Amino acid sequence: DHARRYNSRVEVFSFGVDLEHFEKVRALPEEVAVPEEMRQFPRPIAGYVGGIHKWLDQRLIADVASCLPQVSFVLIGPHQTDVSRLKRIPNIHLLGERSHEQIPYYVRAFDVSLIPYAISSYTDNVYPTKLNEYLAMGKPVVSTNLKEIRNFNRLNGGIIRVGMDSRQFARDVEVAVRED
Repeated sequence: DHARRYNSRVEVFSFGVDLEHFEKVRALPEEVAVPEEMRQFPRPIAGYVGGIHKWLDQRLIADVASCLPQVSFVLIGPHQTDVSRLKRIPNIHLLGERSHEQIPYYVRAFDVSLIPYAISSYTDNVYPTKLNEYLAMGKPVVSTNLKEIRNFNRLNGGIIRVGMDSRQFARDVEVAVRED
């Protein structure tokens, strides 16, 4: 929208995904595709892939995990901020960084995928590229109310569940883990 003020010939190219790589992992039998460390967590698994940074809503994650003790919350990514709040919750598991090549194997183990970003002026301008990876693996997604998620839903029939607060986010996780 900003660029269109100066030139009407503006095209938006959304982020992509290496669909072939994700499809290859998706086609594997679960016993081959799911990493051994993921097998230790009780199901269902609500997973997140990406940096554990200041834009991740740690309060939301902690509240939702506390409301849903039967769900394992597995966060995969480098710790770029203090994670002590998350470490105190017994059903939150912080696995640290994994290579991009390994990500489809981990996402394969998720029952629901999460985009739990805090709402801010920064995240109001973020397209979470992990969305494409989650969807490439055929996983249901629960997100916070990001502008780009609203745009995605508008263009794609509202397939992403949007939790407006921790209570609704938790309900959406509960429903999503039962989805195929």
